[in-house]
Amino acid sequence: VVLDAVFPAAGSPVFFPELLTEGYQPHMPKEVWCSLTSQPNTVLDVTETWPIKLEALLHHKTQIGDVEKFKERMKSRRTEDSTDENPRYEEKFRVVKYS
Repeated sequence: VVLDAVFPAAGSPVFFPELLTEGYQPHMPKEVWCSLTSQPNTVLDVTETWPIKLEALLHHKTQIGDVEKFKERMKSRRTEDSTDENPRYEEKFRVVKYS
């Protein structure tokens, strides 16, 4: 669905003409990053920002259920070479590039 909205819709004024009246011009993204994919082609080290992400997610109380169980699930997302003393986290994406 997202890729359908990006190509060709984002680059054409006929798909969302109301956006023109709001001052938005058509543009063509160079790439789209898809998360939670079964076929990632890009991996980012997010260790430095992980505490910020976790804190933000904890504000979605109606979506996470039991906080302690949620924290354990998130802890299980550490990298294989991660330790309790040196936790590391990464996120995987499928990057689709448009030319």
